Parts: sequence; structure tokens; C-alpha cells
Amino acid sequence: MNNNQSPRVRRKKLLSPIWILPILAVILGAWLLFTYIKEQGTEIRIQFPDANGIEARKTLVKYQGLVVGMVREVDLSGDRSSVNVLIKMDHTVDDLLRHDTRFWLVSPKASITGVEGLDALFSGNYIAMKPGEGKRRLRFNADTMAPASVDDATIIHLEADKGGSLDAGSSVYYQQMKVGDILQSVLDPETKKVQVTAQIDRSYAPLVKENSHFWNVSGLKANASLSGVKVELESLASLLTGGIAFDSPEVGEPAASGARFKLYPDRKAATQDHFISFNADSAEGLKPGSKIRLRGVDIGELTDISAGEYGVRLNAAIRDSYRHLLVSGSEFWQVKGQLSLTGAKHIGNLLLGDFISVEPGSGEPQYRFELASVAPDSSRDGIALTLYREDAAGLNVGSPVRFKQLPVGEVTGVDLESEGSIGIKVWINAPYHQLVGEDSHFWLAQGLDISADLKALSVSSAPFSQLLNGGISFSRAAAADATPVPRYPLLDDFEQSQAPKPFWVRLNSDKADGLAIGAPVYYRQMEVGNVRDLQLKGDQFEIKLALEGRYQHLISDKTRFWKYSGVRISGSLTQFEIDTAAAMALLRGGIAFDNLAGAGTGERDKWLYLNRNDALSPKVRATVYLDADADIQQGAPVKYHQQQLGLVERLQLTPDLKRLKATLTLDPQWQQRFLVEGARFYVAEAQLGLTGTKNVANLVLGNHLSALPGIEDGPRQREFQALAEPPAPDEHEQSLRLVLTQSQLGSVKIGSPVLYRQITVGEVVRHGLAKDASRVEITIELKPRYRHLVNTSSRFWNASGLSVKVGLFSGAEIHTESLDTLLMGGIAFATESSTTDDNKVKPLTRFALYEQAEKQWLRWRPSF
Repeated sequence: MNNNQSPRVRRKKLLSPIWILPILAVILGAWLLFTYIKEQGTEIRIQFPDANGIEARKTLVKYQGLVVGMVREVDLSGDRSSVNVLIKMDHTVDDLLRHDTRFWLVSPKASITGVEGLDALFSGNYIAMKPGEGKRRLRFNADTMAPASVDDATIIHLEADKGGSLDAGSSVYYQQMKVGDILQSVLDPETKKVQVTAQIDRSYAPLVKENSHFWNVSGLKANASLSGVKVELESLASLLTGGIAFDSPEVGEPAASGARFKLYPDRKAATQDHFISFNADSAEGLKPGSKIRLRGVDIGELTDISAGEYGVRLNAAIRDSYRHLLVSGSEFWQVKGQLSLTGAKHIGNLLLGDFISVEPGSGEPQYRFELASVAPDSSRDGIALTLYREDAAGLNVGSPVRFKQLPVGEVTGVDLESEGSIGIKVWINAPYHQLVGEDSHFWLAQGLDISADLKALSVSSAPFSQLLNGGISFSRAAAADATPVPRYPLLDDFEQSQAPKPFWVRLNSDKADGLAIGAPVYYRQMEVGNVRDLQLKGDQFEIKLALEGRYQHLISDKTRFWKYSGVRISGSLTQFEIDTAAAMALLRGGIAFDNLAGAGTGERDKWLYLNRNDALSPKVRATVYLDADADIQQGAPVKYHQQQLGLVERLQLTPDLKRLKATLTLDPQWQQRFLVEGARFYVAEAQLGLTGTKNVANLVLGNHLSALPGIEDGPRQREFQALAEPPAPDEHEQSLRLVLTQSQLGSVKIGSPVLYRQITVGEVVRHGLAKDASRVEITIELKPRYRHLVNTSSRFWNASGLSVKVGLFSGAEIHTESLDTLLMGGIAFATESSTTDDNKVKPLTRFALYEQAEKQWLRWRPSF
């Protein structure tokens, strides 16, 4: 047996247990080293504007009340404009050193609004820290104040023209309650504006809207007026340290943090930033500062009042929170104070002035409005009506409207309508507006009515209140569900409202003598109506007659009206006439009418004639326009040669003051020759002279209007332009007119004779400057039997005055054409050859007028 055994191989261990302790010692040492290094903290550098309140190895860094660092060194920066502070931060806040982390110096600050940094008063200044987000960072710039937290407050930025008393720590107010603080107030050197940063506490942040307005409330504001003394003071703190306030409009989104606003100098500038204007007829009772109110709440005020061409313009400012009222549908009106024996309204306005009220509407934005004098219909219940009559009858805004002596409405306006009548706007309050129907009548309810004539005296008096205030009354509609109409006539009295409807007639006249409102209208001595109105319209009077309806059948196209009042005396050297009315009409005046015999004219004559004879004797009328300085009088005769055709019935100066409008009345028998195309008219004046006279009778009777016939049976014409001078003779009269020209007029006058061989063959009929004023033009007229003496070979010279020649040996020679030319001046001419068809001249041929005759002209001896 083999006792030999195989050897057992064992593997040797790589680490001996004895090494465990050294390894643990190394690990423990590394951990202790890491912990030591970690607990040493991190060094950071913060740049401050200055080192006031910061001391090395004394000033601490705190976060949430815990010390998290200490200042190690303080030294100047490289450019020496600031200081660098080296701080050793605790390792516990190492992960808070991020890009947005903020540092600032906290020092004790005491003011009337409170004490800040009170803990620093005992422990000394310290540097506060606020962690932020971002990458790790070891160099920072310190803030000048504590940054606000977006989570705790809303930051807003304000821009103002002036800083006033605002400073860091001043308060922000809403409704006089503090809701935030001002963080800083600095001047921007680029914009030269004051930049204010403020924070609003989180609980009040929703009050700040995107359309909010901010204003300075520093100090106090006082305003004294008749209404008292008004002192505005936000708080005692704002009086001493300044502050700002803001509004919170109902409409608007909350502002986000960082929003920017304008800071106004006061509440007025901030809350009244929508400017509008009003157009009004008058600004009586209003002034700059007059309030604009919505249901008793002031929403703005007038800022300026100026007079315009057709009224006044009032500028106003409306607070922004009420800008929704500035639309096309809104209505504004003036509220006036009223004080009378019957009562008072808005009596405070009598002392403080009127205000403007507004009724909200809808529509497009608008900034120009009409300012009404009374409240619009939409602001109250009832119905608006318009009454009309020829005069205002003493009514004004506020006059009462009564039904059976009960006030049920008032007059809201009195205006002149386009057709000339007076429009009176009235308002009938609900439920009384249901009394008005289509058949209602309105009449004046004056307090005392006195009417008197030769037949009767009538006096009626209303109750005392109506006696003082007057007003309007109306009758109830017959049907209970009657529908009113927009317009009603306003009658004079109750009796007129019960009378049958009158028949109206309008007449025209150039004079209103002997006429008055109420004067009777007669038909064959029977009174059938009266004069209701008398007005001057343009250059004529318009008379409105009211005839009783039952006499309407008397009026037709054959009716003629004439004045039937007083005594009319007319006369001249050739006739004398007296026309007198009935005894009653002598005292009361009046108008009469009757109808022409025979067929009518097809159109009613609206003219009021002077007397019966003119009215009932048919005449035809024409209009002739003369120069404004024409010497003609009303009543002057119209003549053809010496035959009278008619009269100048009236004369009127045209609106442009350049012409006279003459109305002629001619006998109908002459109209076919003198009221047709081609007829001519001119003023015939008296002429006296050594050579003859014309129209001598006109020196006593006055000038007359001379007429020349037109084309026989030619087109009818009723308007003519008078000639400035007698016309040139017609061709069949064979007279000849020529025009002579020279540099000066000399002694030639109209009527100066024209001589041929010292025989008068014509005369000067006119003279004047040429169109270019370079020469004088003299028109001469040769008698028909002498017109053949002139042809193209004729020469004309001035024959006025004396021609005197004196010589030593020849003596003195005096020459004149005739005694007439010596006294009146004159023109002479000579002709070289006989007149033939070749050298015959036409009318108005022009010749030169020489100063004197040449010797050879005087030797001409043509045979004719």
C-alpha cells in the first residue's frame, strides 16, 4: 500500500485585514478635508456705489434673518467710481448664488410714514440677499433699494414731468387707503422725465387696470367759491412725504407687473382726459368750471367758452371712466334755475350757475354735440308736439301747458321756422298726453284779455297764477283712442278754437299806411273778415287776411282788393281827387274787395291797390330798371311824345343799391306797342339853353318817363332796362350821329351847336371819355335835312370862344363863329367834295376834332 499523499495548494489573500484600518483612516481624512473646505464657503464680489455703512469683518450678509456671510474686504474699483466688496458666503447658500440673485444694503430709516430697517438700528447695517434664477455667478452689482417680489406685489413704472415731493418710501393710495409704496424716483437724463417705480401689494393688485390713471397727491389743494371752500388732502403722510393715487375704471383688464403709466400732476388732469365740444345758441348761465352731471354725479366740467359766427362753442373735459357716454346717441342739455311766482326749479343754479345734464345713448364715438336748452324727450315720459303761429305771443321756455287749468306740460322751445312762422315746441307729460288727438285745438291762455272797438269793450281774466304766467290751453280729443298729429296751429283764444275754419288770403303792398292787425275787411260795405298779420318781407309788406269761411265763394280770379281806410287826397296841376271811406272805416281802417265785371284773368291778383278806381279799372304792369341816381318820382307820367300812357306806380331801390326798380301801370290799349320787344324807356328832363328848350313843363311837374314803341305785335315783354340818355333817332327819321375825338373837352357842352357856314345844322348830344381814357369822345347829331353835308372829306374843328390876333402893322383881328358858340361853345365843319355813294358816311363814324380850321378848309365850296 502506498502511503504517499498529494500536496494541497492554497491561494494567498490579496489584502490583509490589517489594511482595513489605514483605508478607513484615509477615507475619514478625505471626508474631513472635504467638509472643512465646504464649510469655508464661497467668496463673491459685490459692487456698491459707495461704502457708507459697510465695514470689513463686521458687516454681515443675511437671508431670511440668518447670517449667511460676512464682508472680508472693501476696496475701490479700478475706475474709482464705486467700491468692490469681497464677501465670504456660507456654504449653505452656495447653490443660491445665481444670475438673478440680488443684494442690497439695509440701514435704519425713520420717517413720518414709519421706520424701516429697525433691526439694523441695533445690530448695525447689513447686506440683504434675495435668491434668483439662472446660472451660477460670483460677481454682482448691488441694488440701491430692496427689490420687490413679483409674487408679493405688482411693480408699475410711472413717468412724470416733475417729481414734486415723491421719494422712495412715499405711499400709493386708492380711495385714501394705502395700497403700495414708491420704490424709487429718479431723473432720466435722456428724456428729462422723472421715472418713478412703485409696488402695489398683492391683495390690491387687481385694482390697477390697464386704463387706470395715476396722479400726484403731494401737499394739499384748496378751492374757494360761492359753494364753499373745498380742501383736498389724501392723507397727512402724503402732505409731508408725498404720494400718488390712482383710479380703477369699471371697464378694463388688470394691469400686468411692469406696466407703464403716465403720472399726472393732479386728479383733474388725470381723470378728465377726454375733451369734447358743444354748439349752443347762447352760453347764458354757464361759465368755465360749470359741471357736467349724469344723474347727479359730476362726470366733467366746462373748460372754455368762446363766441362763434352763429352761436357759441363750449369746450369740456369728461373723465375717462365715463368715456362710454361720448357716443352719437347721447344727448346733453342745459339745466337752468327758475324762480317765479308760480314756483321754483333748481334754485341752487341761481347762485352757483347752471349745469349740463346728459342722457346716455348708443352709437359711434363722437366728440361734438349740440347743447339743447331743455331736456330731450327721451329722458321723460309723454309726447312732444309743435305748435305754430305768426308771432311768439309772449311765450318762452317754461311757459305752462294746461288742460282745464291743470298744468300738464310746458313749452320747451320757441324758434323761427324756415317759412317765417314761429314754431313753439311743447311737451305734454304722461298720462295727460292721451288727451291729445287729431281734432284737439290749442289756444293762448293769457291771464288778462282786453278787446275793444267802437262796438264793444270786452275784459276777461284768468286765475291769478295764469294771470301772472300765461301759457297754453288745449281741448280734449273727441275719441278716446285718438292719435295726435305732430303740428297744430296755436290760436289766439278759446272763441277762435270754436269758430269755423277761416279762409286765408295773402296780399302784397308797398305801403302799410292805414292798416293794422285786426282791421276789418269789407265786401260792399259788409264786414266779412279782418287783418290777421302784417309783416315786412323784403321790400314789400305781406298782409294776411282771415275771411269767414261762408264767404269763400266771393274770392275768385276776378277779385281785387284795395285800401279802405281814412281819407285819401291826390292831386296835381292837372287833376285833384278826394277818396273817403265809410265813417267806421275812417276810424278803424280796413280793406275792401269786389270782383271785376266780365271774364277773369285765370290767376288771382294778390296786389293791394291804393283805391277802388285803381283796383277795378284794369291796368297792365311793367318793370323798368333805371340808374340809382335817376331823377324820377313816384306818380310821374309815362308819355309817348305828349300823349300819356300811364304812371310810375312805385319806385324801389334794388338790394345792390345800384338801380331803381320802377313799376309802371299802363292802359291796356298800349301794351301791344309799348310792352313788347324793342320798346325803350328813358327819363325826359327839362332843358334850357340859348339854342332852344325842351320839356319846359317838367320844371314845374317834374320829369316824366318817355316811352318809344317796340316791334308792332312783337313778343310780349314786361321788364326793361331804361336808357341812360335819349336814344339815337330811328333810321326813318334820317338824322345822323357822328363821334368826334380830341385830347380835351374844352368848352363844348351838351346842346352846343354844330355849325356849317355859321348855320346851326345839329347839336352835341353827349360827351365822355373813351374806353381806354386816352381821349375825349363827343357825339353830335345832325338834323335829317343836313346829314348829306358830311362825307369822308369833311373836317371838324372847335368853334368855341374867340380867336384874337394882334400885330404891330396889321392891328387886332377878332373872330368868332357865332354868339351861341361864344356863350355855349360849339363845333364847325367843312366838306371838300360833294357827297356820293362812294364817300357817304354811316352813323357813328369817327372823325378827329381839330383845335382850329386850316385856311384851305374855309375855301372849300362843294355843291350838293
